[in-house]
Amino acid sequence: MFKNKGKQLHSIEIQGNIYSATLSLEDWPHGISVLVTVHDTENTYFKAKILCSKNQSDSYLRISKLPEQEQLNEAWLQFKKQYPFEELNDTAVPVVEVLLPWK
Repeated sequence: MFKNKGKQLHSIEIQGNIYSATLSLEDWPHGISVLVTVHDTENTYFKAKILCSKNQSDSYLRISKLPEQEQLNEAWLQFKKQYPFEELNDTAVPVVEVLLPWK
């Protein structure tokens, strides 16, 4: 359980538009979960969860020992590496949520 859940704000360009991306640690009984919310000032466009299960023993042990800020930094790198922005036909689609494994 996280007593003081960390948060980070980033910006990301998708198809020529700049969006904000807020990262936050979430409680997840099976391991580590970071929620990435992509939004502008008015709307949330999509969410992604970067997950690291306790069953991924090597990754989980390493990541669980990191400070919250480093977990968020790594989750942001995972998000940028895995999410297929080039496959989006338009900019971002409202209320889409994807799950991405922590690799």
